[in-house]
Amino acid sequence: FQAEQAQKWDEQNRKFDAFQAEQAQKWDEQNRKWDEQNRKWDEQNRKWEENTQRLDRIEAQNSATLEEIQKANRRYESAIGA
Repeated sequence: FQAEQAQKWDEQNRKFDAFQAEQAQKWDEQNRKWDEQNRKWDEQNRKWEENTQRLDRIEAQNSATLEEIQKANRRYESAIGA
């Protein structure tokens, strides 16, 4: 009886070990997918940050250009007595 019981336990342990190995493989694959997704999001965030900085620079240049145009207009209006 003990030998039969030991054989059943060995079989259960083998099944459990196989199940654990399968689960570990699934988790590894899921973690790999999450890592890849996180890498893509990090890259997207980096691009957004670069674009935001670029737009901020363009906005500053436009603002400076507008200011120069407004100054020139005021000088012109003064010159023609408007």
